[in-house]
Amino acid sequence: MPIYSLVQEYKKAEALSSVMDRLSLRDIKKIAVAILEILVYLQEQNPSIIHRDIKPENILVTKDLQILEQ
Repeated sequence: MPIYSLVQEYKKAEALSSVMDRLSLRDIKKIAVAILEILVYLQEQNPSIIHRDIKPENILVTKDLQILEQ
């Protein structure tokens, strides 16, 4: 039987959607790799953790382009 939960905490970061117009190709690649690493980690958990709403509005990015999962 699946277990569902919702966890939220405040993070000092902006949504990816609000900074996309300021990103270089190098920044975009860095962010994409970080997101994929997070998704691989979540999928490898037992049971797997599935994020069902991945979109720029739900991805938090710090000023130094660190990705914070939301």
